Amino acid sequence: MTNPLLNSINEKCARIRGAFVGQFDDCMARHYYIDGSRGEAKKISLPRNLVVWE
Repeated sequence: MTNPLLNSINEKCARIRGAFVGQFDDCMARHYYIDGSRGEAKKISLPRNLVVWE
């Protein structure tokens, strides 16, 4: 996908965040943001009770 040590991952995450904010208000969109410190693992903080696995 991309090297997590380079800034390009942060640029991609910012574009994804912007796409969610463009469709939803920030209160809802923030659950889908890809977060994590530079050089660290990234995660999406969606509450597990909102995940449906069929």
